[in-house]
Parts: sequence; C-alpha cells; structure tokens
Amino acid sequence: MKLKVQIILLILSAKTIGVLGQNSDNQSWLFLNFDYKVSENNIVAFQLWDRNYYNESNNRHLYFVNIAHNYMYSEKTHYLFGIINQFDIRNNSFDTSKDESRDRYTISPWQGISYDFLRFGKIKLGTLSRIEERFTISGSTDFDLRLRERLQVRSSITKHIGFRATSEIIFNINDDSTKQGIYADQLRTTFSLNYKFFDKVKLELGYGLFCRRASKSNLNFRFSTNIFMLSMDYTLTSKERNHKYHNKRHY
Repeated sequence: MKLKVQIILLILSAKTIGVLGQNSDNQSWLFLNFDYKVSENNIVAFQLWDRNYYNESNNRHLYFVNIAHNYMYSEKTHYLFGIINQFDIRNNSFDTSKDESRDRYTISPWQGISYDFLRFGKIKLGTLSRIEERFTISGSTDFDLRLRERLQVRSSITKHIGFRATSEIIFNINDDSTKQGIYADQLRTTFSLNYKFFDKVKLELGYGLFCRRASKSNLNFRFSTNIFMLSMDYTLTSKERNHKYHNKRHY
C-alpha cells in the first residue's frame, strides 16, 4: 500500500510540474538520473532529461540523453566529465524565421571539478566549475566553448529530506553564432527540496529563476524564464557499501 501511494505521488508531481510550466515565460524540466557506483570512488551516471518551453514565439521541446563520470578524489573534491546529447525540437509559430524554427542537435563533451570548501554542521557550501565544448548541427555546424561557475549550498533537514540552492553564471567563448569573443550569457538560480523515498530512490522538486544578458555589457542581465523542476535519482552499487558522496548535479 505504501509503495502504491509513493508511485501515485511521483506521477502527480510530474503532472504538476508540467502544468506549472504552461505560461509564456515558464518552462518545465523533468530529470531521470541513474547512478551506478562501480567502486568506492567512481560513479557512472546515465541521464534522461525533458525540457519544455511554453512561449508562442518560441515553442521548443528539448530532449537529453547523457552519460557522466564522477571520481571522488577526496571527500571534498570530485572530478567530473561526461557527454551531453541535446535534441532541440522547435515547433515555432508561423511568423518565426526558417532558421529559428529548424530542429537542431548539440553534442557537448564537458569536464569539471566540484569542491566543498566550507561546512557549518549539516550545511555544506561549495563550487562546481565546468567547461563545455558545444557542437551544434542545424544545416551547418556551429562551435562554442561554455564556462560555467556555480556556487551551491546543500543541507540535510531530516533523515529523509534535504535542501539545495545554487547560483550559476555561464560564459560563452568564441560563439560562432554571435561572432563574439567571451561574454556572460546566463545567470541561473535554483532552490529545491529532495526526499528519499527508498534506500535507492530520491525525488527532488525545485524552482529556478533564469536571467539572460540584456545587452553587450557582460553583467547586465534581465529576467528570462521561470523553471519548475522535478528530478528522480535511482542509485545502484556494485557491492553493498555506504555512500560517502553527494550527487553532483550539472544541469
């Protein structure tokens, strides 16, 4: 009975996130993450993501199929790398240009390092630094580098409930589409609560506020989008052992 109730709650949560996103300046994000701990210091991840835009002039649906690796160098330091496969389906309105309405595919190898530099009781403060090499294919092929610097706070509230907040700035470098050198493109802030349903399953509900640059000034941002997020993590281990790591998100 308890299992049925939890499954129903998962389904209702996913539907709620989709409904909340259905306004002109909103998006709904759904994440399904599988983590497999192959050894004490190594975690391999397989990820399926769904990102839906709701906007009359830019009705897009993004699908992601990703792989990642997390190496725990120490309790505070993690080295990460992976590949993001992004399928961008653009169902744009009739007045959108042909180039903007064309579907596109982006493959992004990335590398990063996560470091927890401060701890107050159950609260951990850390950073996630990452670089992406983005190749976008849509008629022609565009290439740009993306630097991402994130400040993150994590805390456990109870045995089953946790809290996470992040603030991330994204820089684009040598963007073929804009012909610019380096500029701050996005500022992303998120807040979320996670609940551990079973020993291996965790559900996370979150809200994100995204801003994009308003002009060529590097740090001049304007509001862009509200994000409503739902994530479910499923963790497997090669052997029964205690987990000494925290999931290092990189969306």
